[in-house]
Order: sequence, then structure tokens, then C-alpha cells
Amino acid sequence: MKKYIPGEALPVEKPLLSHRQQTGLWLQFFPQYVDDVADQVHAFKIFLVNETVLAYQVSYRLTKQGKCDFELAQELRPFSHLYVHDLLFEDLNDKPVFHFLIRLAHPDLTKQPSWERHIRMKAKQIHERLEEIKQDGQASFSELLFEKYPEARSEKSSEVNASKHDKRAHIDQGKKGLPEYEFEIDLHVDKLHVDTRGMTQGDILAYQLKVFTDHLERAVAIRQPHLKVIHGIGKGVLRERIHEILRQTPEVSRVDNDINPGATLIYFSYLG
Repeated sequence: MKKYIPGEALPVEKPLLSHRQQTGLWLQFFPQYVDDVADQVHAFKIFLVNETVLAYQVSYRLTKQGKCDFELAQELRPFSHLYVHDLLFEDLNDKPVFHFLIRLAHPDLTKQPSWERHIRMKAKQIHERLEEIKQDGQASFSELLFEKYPEARSEKSSEVNASKHDKRAHIDQGKKGLPEYEFEIDLHVDKLHVDTRGMTQGDILAYQLKVFTDHLERAVAIRQPHLKVIHGIGKGVLRERIHEILRQTPEVSRVDNDINPGATLIYFSYLG
């Protein structure tokens, strides 16, 4: 995605919305350096960037060590940015989690009434992203919240999916104990059908991780027993980021990356 300039430096404009490329809703981090030294970050300025034609009602909450540290509720207009707050680099030791509840400013029955997401960031992840933007010559890095606001789920579609799930479960019982994966996510770019023109390597990685976390959260929500993610080998950056997320997901009981280094098998366990 294109580089953004924070704060008052952004020009006031009335964009022609239909002519602008929609890339989604982003959480953007601008590192603030100590005395302009490129490898000494003391804080981040955090923005919400709306690159869609829709307006949203955003309820945001930052927690540290499981306790609420900051809350914000505000409308985010189409193709606009919203300064959220600063986050000190040392606060990464307090396990910050960014929580979002998004609703359409103008309700639409064809869309979901609300959408939730939370993002966990650790110092190791931040260091990796800082190195990426340094190599790409970028001023910030971003986490994709969603590319498009999700469509409403019809009751008929839910019933069909439930029927398929029951049938698949019955088939799996006859596989001599070998698990069949209800969801098999392939995160290779050519399998995601996304237009990568104008996207940096960091943007592509953020998109892949967004696809993965969406599948992971759904798997946990429906109490799925296992999940397979195909991330490839490459330099191992995507795999490590995925494994970092899995280490922070309490429902994950076991991870297997030994059979195929280009894929990770995830097993879940649930209480109650």
C-alpha cells in the first residue's frame, strides 16, 4: 500500500471515492526514533486508516497485562485516517492487545451487523517489522484488519455448512485415525487471488496473516479439532509469525511442522 504521512501533514482533500483503490481497513504504526537514530525506537504513533468507500463506527480498546489502558469510540469516514494514540516501545513488555469492534455507520442488511478482531504484538514481531520497513525504505508498517467488510451470513448457508460438517465428521471416523482437515489454508499469494500491485512485501505478509487469523478465529469459534495451514518454506518469516500467533492462542494444544516444513498442522483442545 502507499506510504502515509501522519498527523497535520496530511492534506485536506475531498476525494473522488469511486476512483480510488480500495485496499481495506488498516492499523498503522509509525515508529518514533530517539534523536532520529534509525535503530532506536522509543514509541509508535498508531493510526487507523480506512481505504474503503464505507464509513465505520469504531470501538477500540487497548489492554496491557489483561487490563484496559485506553478506549476510543469514533466514526471513521471513507478514505480517511484517525490518530489513535502513542505506544511506548517499553510497553511491548506488558503484552498489549488491540481490540476492535467495527460496525457500519450506515447499516446494511446485506452486511454483518458487527465485526470483531484483536491483534497481539510482541517485541520480536515489532523488531521484524521494523527491519522490513527499513529494507523497503518505508516510514511505517501496517496490520490489515479486513480487506472488505464481511457480508451477512444467511441462515440457509449456515444450515448447508452445518450439514457438510456433520457429513465430513462421519467420513473422518472411517479414516483409521488419520485426521482429515475441515479447513486447509494455502497462504501462497497465487492461491489467495489478491492483486499485489502497489503492495510491499510487508503489506503482502500482513494480508497473509490476516487470512490466517480469520481462519484460526473461526476454527476456535466452532470448536474445530484441527487445522492445516500451508505457508511454504522461503525465508521462514511467514511461518515464524504464524507460530508466534499460535503460541499466544490458548486453545492450541499441539503444533506439528516436522512432517512437511512448508505446512503446519494445528491441534486444538477446549475446556467444557
